[in-house]
Amino acid sequence: MGEKNVLVINLTRFGDLLQTQPVFSGYKQKGYNVGLVCLENFAAATCLLQDVDYVFPLPGARLLALLDKSWPLALKEMGSWVQDIKTQQSFDLIVNLTPSISARILALLLAIECQSSNIECQTKKVEIIGFGLDELGFGYYSNNWAAFLQASSKVRGCSPFNLVDIEVRAAELEPENIVFKLKEPEPGVVKNCQENLKKLAPEGTEGFIGFQPGASDNKRRWPINHFARLAELLWSELKLCPLLFGTGAEKELAQKFMHRAVSPYIDLIGQTDLEHLAGYLRQCKLLVTNDTGTMHLAAGLGVPVVAFFLATAQPWDTGPYLENCLCLEPKIACHPCSFDHVCEHDFKCREVIGPKIVFRAIETFLKTKFWPEISDPEVLAWRTRKENSFMGLKRASDDLPGRIKWMYLQRHFYSSFLDNRPFRAPEVFAAPQDLSPADKIFPGPEIRQDLMEDIAVIKSLLEVLIGQGRVLQQRRVKVLQQKFMQTWQRLGQLFEKNKYFSVLGMLWFYQSQEAGHNLDEFLRLCFRYLDFLNSMHNFLLSSCGTKIE
Repeated sequence: MGEKNVLVINLTRFGDLLQTQPVFSGYKQKGYNVGLVCLENFAAATCLLQDVDYVFPLPGARLLALLDKSWPLALKEMGSWVQDIKTQQSFDLIVNLTPSISARILALLLAIECQSSNIECQTKKVEIIGFGLDELGFGYYSNNWAAFLQASSKVRGCSPFNLVDIEVRAAELEPENIVFKLKEPEPGVVKNCQENLKKLAPEGTEGFIGFQPGASDNKRRWPINHFARLAELLWSELKLCPLLFGTGAEKELAQKFMHRAVSPYIDLIGQTDLEHLAGYLRQCKLLVTNDTGTMHLAAGLGVPVVAFFLATAQPWDTGPYLENCLCLEPKIACHPCSFDHVCEHDFKCREVIGPKIVFRAIETFLKTKFWPEISDPEVLAWRTRKENSFMGLKRASDDLPGRIKWMYLQRHFYSSFLDNRPFRAPEVFAAPQDLSPADKIFPGPEIRQDLMEDIAVIKSLLEVLIGQGRVLQQRRVKVLQQKFMQTWQRLGQLFEKNKYFSVLGMLWFYQSQEAGHNLDEFLRLCFRYLDFLNSMHNFLLSSCGTKIE
């Protein structure tokens, strides 16, 4: 048997590209040579990846510019780019992890070209895993997890799974073998970083702590004055010198830090390429960061992380994929907020996690390798840990808001739903071990009542849809077909407006559209959703002592 080659398409940003590392490693372990299609402006990040044999940067900006000028020229440019890939390597399998229409078209085009150039594959269609297009031009998902990947990306803050876990399952790899380990920086790079730090370190330095004060959005940034105060505590108490990381576009943050700093630090913002950023991170005892690509780089290098999740960010889906990291978020009712939310509190969430709390946690960790319990009433603290082949969160604070209990509940039922496994009976449901009997994942009375009422309404409409579909199986009547479509639309609107089931609603939208061309398949999907809702409803009933018939 000849070589096996897989081409992974990931047209996302820096941090998300790094988080795809376990997919590359997973296919390498299966004996594949691994290729990657990424956006040209993020191609530099591939120097941090391992188990990638071929990199094909897509000139997205150039293609868009050509589209504005002349679509035939853009099409010709695209054809030439695909031909270049074809001349370098043919692939037996395409794994597309980007759900956009353009990425689906690209996956189909590459599959056709690879098939035509591979004599062994000409009688066998090159398979597309993840997101694809069928022969009629309709989008499809090769598995439930791929559909959930798109749904959760549309409804951020509602997914109970880390992006790494979702991508591995969407790529149809064995989740038990997930390893998130990026390429180690070259010895020459590490030596250069070490020598530079020797020159720059203030006298008496006992080590370094990385600071990443920037983030993709200002509202997701821990205040720069908090970073400066933390730097002061680290130096005065532990003689640890902060290293400031960031891009050239974040030099303003370095200026603000300088005006507030009263203790030594080393400014590396805008002064490192990605390889040297990795080299400097390797010199740090840990990294203090916002939710950024630098956080994922540190996690992939095994560098412990203290990460802040503010405004729209929350650690369940974008947290570091490394055990024993500390994730901090504000324990306030409006967190996390939606992307289109207009804050009426001037983003108070950015201020509530104070530098003294962070310092005490770091001090304890450096002495014991364990994070302490954090009892501040406004701070929700988590330690990352693996739970049943998922990256999970163990609380490092004294209680749990209802939102978090709802996250636990979703993790349980969604994982069974997406894996097509039977739902476990409520009486054998196992809560996380660190929860006391009184603090199991039963949502509080108010949330529980809202959930049961919402489920009852959704179920009733779903049952109407199933009834209409069964009649249509026997007799295709135009009037009933119209009513069937109206019920489907009403169900979608009901999902969309529901604050608890918005991600499930997005998943329903994608899956029901895909199954819509086959009524039998559509009804099987309806029954699966009904089973899901019944199981969750019964669990909620059991939590309030109601007898289940």
